[in-house]
Amino acid sequence: MRRYNQSWLLNPNNYMPYWGFGQVLITQGKYDEARKFLERAKQLIDDKYQKVALLSDTGNLYALLAVREKEDITKRSEYFSLANQHYEQSVQLDPKYPNAWAWWAWTSYSEGKYPEAWTKVKRARELGWSKFSDSFLRDLSAKMPEPQ
Repeated sequence: MRRYNQSWLLNPNNYMPYWGFGQVLITQGKYDEARKFLERAKQLIDDKYQKVALLSDTGNLYALLAVREKEDITKRSEYFSLANQHYEQSVQLDPKYPNAWAWWAWTSYSEGKYPEAWTKVKRARELGWSKFSDSFLRDLSAKMPEPQ
């Protein structure tokens, strides 16, 4: 966090420190605070290549917010919708970015959209993603066997 602060002091109009602040806050479970920083980073980003990853990371955040939201079904649905929009934008910019497909698979699973989750798992694997946890694949298979 200290390094991101230093970077921000040097250039408060650079997207990178905001993105970094957001990522640190996500790891601390402070999703609402992280959202402010990631949204600010999205406003400032001027690098199309990095925007792919930023959109994916922002999608991850909204998915985490959705999963955390147990009481308000409308808010949960809204967060899932925002997550999916961010993944869609990410893969439109770069359809070969495996992180977006992998996290989108987890989000689809979390939404109960198992066929979509498998489609995204397949795409991520085609792009070389091998980091799916055994527990995620086992849980997804328990809900719906992997299509052949």
